[in-house]
Parts: sequence; C-alpha cells; structure tokens
Amino acid sequence: MAAKIKRRNPIVSHIRLLIESTKLNLYSAMEYKFNFIMYALGMFINDIFWLALWFILFTRFENLNGWVFKDILLLYSVLTVSFGIVFSLFGSGKLDYYLTLPKNVLFHSSLKMSYSAVGDLLFGLALAPFAIGISDIPLYLYFLITGGILFFSITLIFNSLSFFIGSSERLGGIAFESILSLASYPLSVYGGITKFILLTLLPAGLISGIPVQVIRRFDLTWFLLTGAIAIVFLTVAILIFYKGLKRYESGNLLYAKD
Repeated sequence: MAAKIKRRNPIVSHIRLLIESTKLNLYSAMEYKFNFIMYALGMFINDIFWLALWFILFTRFENLNGWVFKDILLLYSVLTVSFGIVFSLFGSGKLDYYLTLPKNVLFHSSLKMSYSAVGDLLFGLALAPFAIGISDIPLYLYFLITGGILFFSITLIFNSLSFFIGSSERLGGIAFESILSLASYPLSVYGGITKFILLTLLPAGLISGIPVQVIRRFDLTWFLLTGAIAIVFLTVAILIFYKGLKRYESGNLLYAKD
C-alpha cells in the first residue's frame, strides 16, 4: 500500500511562515541593535512630538468640533498600532527571488520588517490604557484589524502600479504619506466632498476617524461598513497585484527569449 502523503493546511503553513519570518527579522534586528533602537526610538519620539502639539492645542480649546484630547489619544493609538503591526511584519522584498519559491508570491515577498514601525507600534500600545476602557477592547482590536488591512491594501495597490507604469515609488510614497497625514486628524475637521473621499476612495477616515467615533458611540452601520470596505480594498489590491504579476512574468519570459 502506497504511503499516504500528509497535506498541510495552507493557512497553518502560512502562519508558521509568518512566525518564522518574524523570528528571523528580530534576530537580524538584534545583530544591528544600535540601528534598530535608533530607528524605533526616533519614531517613538516623533509620535510624542505630534501628540504634544495636539495637547497644546487642546489646552486652549476644550474641544474641536466635538472631539476632546482623549479622542486624539484613541485616534493615534489606533493609527500607530495598526500601522506598526502591518509594517513590523510586512514590507516589500525582491520579487524576482520569491517567484522561484513554492509559497504564495504575494505573502512571501511581503515578509519584511520596518524598524521604525516598531516605534509606532510601541507608542500606540503605550497610549491604549489612557484611551480605552476594558469594555472597549473588542472594538479596539476589530479596528486594528480593519486599519491594518487598509494600510496593507493601499500599500499593495500603489506598489503594484510599477507593473503597469514603471517605477511608482515616488507616486506611491506621496499618496501613502498623504493618506497617513489625513488619517492623523479628527474626522470632524473634514466636510463635504473631502469627507466623502476619505471614507471611500482614499479611506483615511476609516483607518482612524470612524473607529474613534464607533468606539465612543457604537454605530452598527459604520462598524459593518468599515469591515466590508476593508475587505473590498484587500480584494482589489490582490487582483491588481496578480494582474500586474502576470504582465511582469510575461515580460520577463519575452526578454529571456531575446
């Protein structure tokens, strides 16, 4: 009787890969402790600087269109933790190398740590006890997931543009920094068409603004919409990546034949 081949669950397999990759990234970081600490500490201090500016503002004004300083603490906690989780675990690697490996190309090529993102992660976690209560934790975790998905999806979409228009790093960098900047302000300061865009095409408002509002005063509609839109963005990002990847692989094959 032929021996049965034991098939591994692909989800479990990818989780193990993520864990092992994270371990390797941490070992690598420990080899260059000074660089790691300086990058992480630098971002932590940068986040404190921005929070200090908001504190000064709120010492002069009790609220900003209904937002108080504690809401800003929650906004920055959600924003920096979701950002930190994604970019502490995922980045972008050399695509050509990963095309030869058996694992999922997108998943494998994304396993790269950003040292500075660790500073964001630690900063956001340090803020959490001052921003939320125990009863808020489930919603807080939910919005960390949706925010992380949106960050990953937006990054993937802009990086995938390179398949179609050549190098898009400059364009992607500008667009991503714009979204990050817009997500750093209370949603109440925006109105009209700008607010509509921030809740749809450029979902900066769904990353931090809506989570603050829903955690403070639960709204089932926005709770469900945020999760649904995050899934839509992730689906679109993956489709664009693999569409571009086919174009890239085809181009490489043509080049090889020449």
